[in-house]
Amino acid sequence: MIQLKDFYIINQGKKPLLISDEDNLFPPLQVLTKLIDPKVQFQIVGKNQLPEITNGFTDIFLFLFEPSDFLKAGVEKVYNSKLQQVDDFLWKITKPN
Repeated sequence: MIQLKDFYIINQGKKPLLISDEDNLFPPLQVLTKLIDPKVQFQIVGKNQLPEITNGFTDIFLFLFEPSDFLKAGVEKVYNSKLQQVDDFLWKITKPN
């Protein structure tokens, strides 16, 4: 279940990016957009596609109501990142130092 702490975590970033895929648009993403600050950028990718993550974002999250192993594994591999699970539907993308 989506928790209010998730909105706080996403909103506290200076320039956050929230990534999801087209399989996760309804209904949770619609609800999410009502509770997130306008500064949060969204990127929706097609099924079995990876996002284009550019520099400049302070915090990057994956929101997956129906978790996509392809998306999670692809982001870790292509962007040399780790996923930190925040809750059932939210992961934070972190880069190794």
